Amino acid sequence: METRDAAVVEDVVAHVRAALQGAAPAWGRALVRFEVMGGCFSTRVLHGAGERLEPLDAVRHQPLFLRLQALGRQLSAVAGRRDGACDVEIGPRSHRTR
Repeated sequence: METRDAAVVEDVVAHVRAALQGAAPAWGRALVRFEVMGGCFSTRVLHGAGERLEPLDAVRHQPLFLRLQALGRQLSAVAGRRDGACDVEIGPRSHRTR
């Protein structure tokens, strides 16, 4: 992962962890998916305490999603592409990208 991507991912992780502490204090893991398909960019946040992940409401958490949209567009996996995706898996103490 490029240094710039690593910094962006760290920012994504910090924002998601902070939001989930308030929205779903019992969360155990989260998945943020940045995807561009046919030139259209989207961001999804899923979270849960067990195997099942639930979507985070983008309307209720609009400031978070606006920030994530801006950050996600900077990742090399999706920046300037018509198609691509980047997943950020987040736990309470660790994270990874795919």
